Amino acid sequence: MARPVAQIDWTPATQANEAAAQYVQTGAVDDELQETEAQIARATHELEVRLDAIHVDMHKAHESHKHARSTCARIRSDVGFVFDARRERAQAMATRPARKDHDPTLYYTRTMDPQATHQLPQIVCIGDSLTQHGWDVGKRGWTAQLAQTYLRRMDVVNRGLSGFNTRWAKHTVPRIISTQNIRLVCILFGSNDAQFAPGKYHVPVDEFTDNLRDITRMVAGARVLLVTPPPVADRLYESLFEGPADRCCEGTRLYADAVRTLAEELRIPCVDLWTAMETTATSTNTPLDSFLWDGLHLNANGNDLLFNLLLQAIKSNYPELNPDSMPFVVPGHLDFANLDELTHMLAHFTKSQ
Repeated sequence: MARPVAQIDWTPATQANEAAAQYVQTGAVDDELQETEAQIARATHELEVRLDAIHVDMHKAHESHKHARSTCARIRSDVGFVFDARRERAQAMATRPARKDHDPTLYYTRTMDPQATHQLPQIVCIGDSLTQHGWDVGKRGWTAQLAQTYLRRMDVVNRGLSGFNTRWAKHTVPRIISTQNIRLVCILFGSNDAQFAPGKYHVPVDEFTDNLRDITRMVAGARVLLVTPPPVADRLYESLFEGPADRCCEGTRLYADAVRTLAEELRIPCVDLWTAMETTATSTNTPLDSFLWDGLHLNANGNDLLFNLLLQAIKSNYPELNPDSMPFVVPGHLDFANLDELTHMLAHFTKSQ
């Protein structure tokens, strides 16, 4: 006898199949897929933005680190140079035989033998570290550029005294320059005088003006250019100190104003480095850091700016010293045919000096 076949209820399956077909027909699946893809796209975009921001921050941090290391290296180099010079000087003083008749002013005596040669006309640059560092060819120093410009026309003499203010310079300058043969004097002071009182380097503005006037009178007879100190890049300069900085931009402005006022009083051309640097930074939307490697001393851009200002001032106020129109003092190699002609020309050169 055959077994009865079990009855299967297909109703739930049929209903599920119909519901699925209706779900697909309404496009709900496509909507959910599109929403999911949109969510994935948004998440991917946010991730890319965050990664870009991380890369930018890493680049900034890397550049800041490089700048900090470079600044520290320069400072270490400068400090090391000063310490080495002081150590050598101390060793020399310690090994020198004592003299009962020693005159301390002999330290400043010129070592050049006046009978040795005839000097070329001179441009003398007097100032503090902004002038002393003018020989730094790595930063396109402004006195080095002047020397290159006036080769075989005039000698450029750098009498920059790093760390000096006008109070000390007034007593030192007469001992380290000779007014003979000077054609032009560039004077740049104020950055050290502007240190906050009661700092070692601070000189009140009124005394600063008097000192600068006295220094200018020491080179009477020569053409003179007074140069204002540059602004201070406060944020960069302050980063060198653990506490508050020892000077600021607004304080130094008073000394730049004093230089302009004195130049007008003495009717001397003024090279306004302060205004030129401030105006250039504003017009190009760049910080003062772009002209000052440590916030105080000139970098390559700052040296270029000062050199161009000086050259422009020379051409405008003292056209006879325009290097473009000045002949070589010593004859050029194409100007003579043999030693006899050269000897004759040099004899004329000697007499003219």
